[in-house]
Amino acid sequence: MSRIPQSESPAYSTSEPPAFDIYDQDDDVRLLSSSSDKDLTTYIPSVMEDVKLQPQVVDEQSGKFAFVHKYKDLGVGAIFMMQLVAATAINAVGIVNFTGSNISMFPMTDSNTPQYPEGKIHPTSYILPIIFVLSVALCLVLFTALRKNAQATTYAALLTPVVLLVLTGAAVLPFHGPLGVVFLIPGLVLGYLIHIWRNRIGFAVAMLETITTVIKLYPSMYAASVLALLAQLAYLAFTIAGFIGFFFYRLRKLEWEVDANGNIVGVDIDVAPGTDVALAFLFVSGYWTLQFIPNALQVILSGVFASHYFAGDVQPGPLRGAAHRALTTSFGPIAFGSFVILIAQAIYSCVLSVTRCNPLMHACCQCGLGFVLSFLEYFNKYAFAQVAIYGKDYVSAAKDTWNLFKSSGVTLIINDNLVNFVMGSLACTVALISGYLGAFLAFISIPDYRSYSSCADPEACENQSAAISAEITTIGLACALIGAVIMQILIKVIDAGVATTFVVVAEDRQVLKKGFPSFYEKLKSVYPQVTENWTEDGL
Repeated sequence: MSRIPQSESPAYSTSEPPAFDIYDQDDDVRLLSSSSDKDLTTYIPSVMEDVKLQPQVVDEQSGKFAFVHKYKDLGVGAIFMMQLVAATAINAVGIVNFTGSNISMFPMTDSNTPQYPEGKIHPTSYILPIIFVLSVALCLVLFTALRKNAQATTYAALLTPVVLLVLTGAAVLPFHGPLGVVFLIPGLVLGYLIHIWRNRIGFAVAMLETITTVIKLYPSMYAASVLALLAQLAYLAFTIAGFIGFFFYRLRKLEWEVDANGNIVGVDIDVAPGTDVALAFLFVSGYWTLQFIPNALQVILSGVFASHYFAGDVQPGPLRGAAHRALTTSFGPIAFGSFVILIAQAIYSCVLSVTRCNPLMHACCQCGLGFVLSFLEYFNKYAFAQVAIYGKDYVSAAKDTWNLFKSSGVTLIINDNLVNFVMGSLACTVALISGYLGAFLAFISIPDYRSYSSCADPEACENQSAAISAEITTIGLACALIGAVIMQILIKVIDAGVATTFVVVAEDRQVLKKGFPSFYEKLKSVYPQVTENWTEDGL
């Protein structure tokens, strides 16, 4: 990205300036506050001269370009920290005290439970690591291809799932009709959608070229995405272990009621007083924290993109600075936004539980409330971009995001954006390839591991075949899940770049015009109905 010429100052049209630091804010704020209006238009800090950027003219009436120093949504952030400490303590008590139980979870052991051969290593012990390595390599190849030739990679990403789904459906259809249809219909529908969206692919290519240019400069964003994913998985495991451990720690009695035929007809559970409240608290706390981690990652990554858009490649360690802002001054807004999703999810679950007895109402609520929940998550993504760029509190960021959608015309561009669809297609491709490879490795490994010999009894052979098929299918699905999860690391980074870019387009498009002129011109050519009223100063 070329640096902004010193003779041209960036035009910021938002109510607040970028929140990231490119020089010593305290010294400049004191100098700006003591300067006259004339001085404000001519003052150039020495450090700013080095990076070829000039400050925006300060409007003291509206508070524009006033640097953010105080913590936003401090109360919500404090509540989040308190509940996290309390939940961690309860989970720790459950894990430490649950060292075993003399209460049987099941009244009997099924004699038909398959026994694993002794002295042999199950194929999953080497199939899953192989698929993990191959999935990582495939994701790296795909990102390199996106950076080298975004157009060809985009078309390949869109068409590959269509081909794979149609071929899979055609192969499965003669043996299992319904399953073949399940693959065929999505493949055909996806192909039709790509055909009618063909005129919008060019803008998606330009967007991906812009975003991958920034990612190439800051590959540490991948490390941040990996760490966030590992933190989320680790906390999920910690929460589940603590929940189960605390339940058994407080458990007084667990007895299964069995009829004369040995069938389970009920269960008698008795726990210590207050256990229900503690378990409910653990559930809510766990969900809130698991929402917080990816949202914090979103703000951190958006901060890196914003740092590059506004300051170019002159700011050292933008990821470190973005992480510092997200986990300090923007900690409260992230917790606030995560809590909003928590409340929406709670309402969604309660309504579905209440309407379960009425199938029609249940289906309508599931569809309608599911749409609202998806919109809130989608809306939050752009609100968090506002938090990352301008250091706003959550309510202000949400209001400005709503106004952005209503007034700037960017909503049309966002709705037409195919980048997420392209990345979803890439994820589907990686998942399918990983699943196929895993199933193939299982197909050639499982029969030898089980030592199934040819048998004369057709029924016994059929049972053996069904067992092998079920095991191969399970391994294939697990491998597909591994590929999809690894691809989420790349998608998270791209997704943050898309949200940040759209906010900058709506609020400070002059920055993109100077830094990425080809993307800016592509935007104007594809959406003249949106950009025809844009002025030359980017407002």
